[in-house]
Parts: sequence; C-alpha cells; structure tokens
Amino acid sequence: MTSEKTISLGIYPEVTLAQTRGKRDDARALVAGNADPSHHRKDAKAKARLEALNTFEAVASEWHALHTKSKSERNPVLITNNKGRLSRPLFYQA
Repeated sequence: MTSEKTISLGIYPEVTLAQTRGKRDDARALVAGNADPSHHRKDAKAKARLEALNTFEAVASEWHALHTKSKSERNPVLITNNKGRLSRPLFYQA
C-alpha cells in the first residue's frame, strides 16, 4: 500500500485563498492527465534554472573566467579593462 502524496501550495499570509484554490485546480488537472504535480513543479524549476544560466551575461562571465587564467600573468590591467567593457553596456537592465 502506498501513502498519499501531498504538495504544498504556499504559506497562508503570502498566498491568498483564491491563489491556493487556483493552484489546487491546476494540480488536479495534472493528476487527471496522469501527471505528478510535484514532478511538474520540479521540472519547471529546473527549466527556469537552465534558462537563467543561458543568459548572455552568464555565458560572457564564464568565457571571461576561462580566458583570463592564462593571460592574467601577462597583463592584469587588460583583464580588468575587458571585464569592465563586457559588463557596462551589455548587462544594463532598465
């Protein structure tokens, strides 16, 4: 015999009753379609994390970290200037 699975829909003051009922209805729709709501939630979080890692800023920072290791002994000022050039105009958020 398996135990009943439960899922948290939020903490009361932060999530209104109407929002909780909407989340409940969404979870019930997933169960009706033979999907596990907790796995659906985990997949959505993993997808959001992956999308956050695929931003230009994250890729540029990773590239900069990899390419500055060998060049930092030769010209540390150039490395600092390049990091500044990368971050100013490209990562601005309005």
